[in-house]
Amino acid sequence: MTSSKTVNEPRAAVQRIASALCTAAWLANLALLVGVAWWIASDAASLRTLEAAWRSASSSRSSVLPQLPDSTSMQLLAAGVMGTGLMMLASVLVGPRSFRTVRSWLLLVAVIAMWTSLGIARGDLYWLGQQHRLASELPALNQLVDHLRTDWPEDETGTEVLGPYLAYPKPNPTTLLLATNAPLAGSKLTISAVERSPAGSICLELAQEESPAWIEWRPARDDPSSFISGLETRYEVDEFAEIAPHWFLVRYEVVR
Repeated sequence: MTSSKTVNEPRAAVQRIASALCTAAWLANLALLVGVAWWIASDAASLRTLEAAWRSASSSRSSVLPQLPDSTSMQLLAAGVMGTGLMMLASVLVGPRSFRTVRSWLLLVAVIAMWTSLGIARGDLYWLGQQHRLASELPALNQLVDHLRTDWPEDETGTEVLGPYLAYPKPNPTTLLLATNAPLAGSKLTISAVERSPAGSICLELAQEESPAWIEWRPARDDPSSFISGLETRYEVDEFAEIAPHWFLVRYEVVR
């Protein structure tokens, strides 16, 4: 009896360790899922980073296994997702008995579906996050729009707020093409161009991480519409969202 108990104790200890490792893998994978979703929504550079990582991973078609992204953080993320995912699969195949159940298989399928949905809907999630980010920048944007409404530039002398720019068309410009991306004081935004519509709307083209997008102040709260800029470039509305009264976040498609 004592001998049998002595033999079973190491086996029970191994099972407890295996169960703990499997549980940790499941929790870590779910935590990564939530963390990646939050990162996509909250970080302006997230979508570009993911797309660059995807291009890097799929660039080598001669390899049996895809290459990991160049970024160290993305390598760690990819390794974490794949590593915990493989451990989850192993847990329902050869893991402790408590994991080899129909419920565990259903949970595994659900987790795979959530990762797949996140990959497919990453653009929509980023769009919602961008609306929230820009809504928090409206105090600084209001100051700029108020300045432009009362003192719209008529020449190319430049301003302290926008710096040097080119104005089109002459002599009554409606488009200001900034010589350098202008950081907006009191915010994290930079602006590359400004457009004024015949109805008095002020449209700001965002630069760097928040591009391609426009933030627009519209006096009549009318929906954004397609327009032709002072450089004779046609912009077709792709999608838009009202983030506050009179303020819209817009994505345009440039028609050449």
